[in-house]
Amino acid sequence: MPGVSLVLLRHVGAKGDENEFDDWPYEPVGSTPLRIALTSGTVGEQKGIEQNHEEFAWRLDRRFYGDEGLPRVLPPNLHVTASLTLAFHALARGGAVVFPPDYDAASLFSTIRGFGVTHVAFPPAHAAMMLPMMKGDGPAFPTVSHFRLLGSAPSPSLLEELRRKVSPHIHVSYSTTEIGVIAMATPELLASHPEATGRLVPDAQLQVVDEQGQVLPRNAPGEFRARVPGMPRGYFGGADADRFRDGWFYPRDMGYVTDDGLVYVQGRVDDVINAGGRKLSPRYAEAILEEHASVSEAAVFALDGMSVGALVVARGPVDWPALDRFARGRLELLAPQRYFEVASIPRNATGKIRRGDLAAAASSVAATLRHPAK
Repeated sequence: MPGVSLVLLRHVGAKGDENEFDDWPYEPVGSTPLRIALTSGTVGEQKGIEQNHEEFAWRLDRRFYGDEGLPRVLPPNLHVTASLTLAFHALARGGAVVFPPDYDAASLFSTIRGFGVTHVAFPPAHAAMMLPMMKGDGPAFPTVSHFRLLGSAPSPSLLEELRRKVSPHIHVSYSTTEIGVIAMATPELLASHPEATGRLVPDAQLQVVDEQGQVLPRNAPGEFRARVPGMPRGYFGGADADRFRDGWFYPRDMGYVTDDGLVYVQGRVDDVINAGGRKLSPRYAEAILEEHASVSEAAVFALDGMSVGALVVARGPVDWPALDRFARGRLELLAPQRYFEVASIPRNATGKIRRGDLAAAASSVAATLRHPAK
């Protein structure tokens, strides 16, 4: 309706036993707006992507989770586009969508087991919440044929633990709210290349460019640009117009593509830390820290203009000086100068690290400076 910016639904009258649809003469066409999908907000403020009926139907046709006969999908919260498409995929196949009573570890565990869920999708940090409940080796969820990790790449140690205790059918995707899935890693690929984000899906194109926009050769790191057929041409209202240009979408991610077509994501362009003139990709440093047996999760941030700090979620007791020596052996002058132990890393709804909040988290009462000792 003209002038109405928001309609808040306080009650839905459906009881679940209806057998007839209301007779409403209105029918949408392909170009009719369906929804505005919000981005995660990891690059500036959240932006909107308008999806019409034709574009959303096209996105549903991009199925990348196998051919399960009657899938039962347990999605994350449905305001996330990837979650919504997974749910509609299941319904279009004659399957079902299963909702847990809550998204805590105990509720997820009992719902997946009790309802024979076949498809699960969670950020790595949320999947890791279930690990303390797993006693011994699994798989804990024998009915799950597709366990997708989305939002951020898991560390090799987390990937191995999830594969052993939760499900052997782990998939990792590289996707964006704006254009959907770009690359997918299957369990077979992850077994041999655990740090890869997958291979390009058939209808996606991905190039790596330098700061001048020149296309780089294979194996050379740089900034990604991607495109898929029928993708949007820009954000709602014309925001950040430079992200969509020359027929490409620039997700602001860094990485490289190997000679055999494997995609490796190394972090975000905007997250690069400049420490005394030396540049560091936070995700690269975090992946190294997470290789250490006592580190469950790590988040690296700029302490000041000259040094780097790290938030660490510990996996049992930590020999902090030993962790520091390990990091210096791999990162040399770019190793963290200070380590803060925390119970959790600040993340958004899709599991991505809220990098703008890391310095504040380190100075909060919930963080303990572990090294160097006070």
